[in-house]
Amino acid sequence: LFQSANFRKVLALVAVLLFALAWVFFFFPWDALRGPINRYVSGQLGRRFEITKHLAVHLGRTTTVRAEGVEIANPEWASEHQLLNAKAAEFDIELLPLLVGKVTLPRVVLTEPQIGLQIEPDGRRTWALSRDTSDAGAVPEIGALQVDKGTLKYLAAAQGANVVAEFSVAPESAEALPLSYQARGKWKNEPF
Repeated sequence: LFQSANFRKVLALVAVLLFALAWVFFFFPWDALRGPINRYVSGQLGRRFEITKHLAVHLGRTTTVRAEGVEIANPEWASEHQLLNAKAAEFDIELLPLLVGKVTLPRVVLTEPQIGLQIEPDGRRTWALSRDTSDAGAVPEIGALQVDKGTLKYLAAAQGANVVAEFSVAPESAEALPLSYQARGKWKNEPF
């Protein structure tokens, strides 16, 4: 059976198909999907989302996405125009929870981000990833978060918070602390 000509042809065809699938899997031009992804995510959020430069994806049960130039607008009611504007973002996303509409990000790495977070007394949050920003189920579950050279603005009027923080992660050395930051603003309506 293994020596028949038909079996060898079928085996060769299967090998060629597996090779072609592997080639597509590893060398897929993900940048070609930036436009459709930008439109789809913007439509789902009800606000602007854009990957402005480069997109790379490494598929798996937990998929790694690397995007250069990431912009996510805040809802119209927010005081800051953007939720996120980052030079680069890399994150792992679990695919199985997506099937039920849950965003689970075990790891997020942001490079030079400007982050604008705001929560209103009625429960609306700028970081809720849906049109209904008061839906607590629309807030992504984030595991490890690494941010380098960024600015965070956080406004929560009901808690008396209006904070601006600048931070960076220093290269590992014996002389420098791994994290440096400066923060100013109000917490519980008290300046700090």
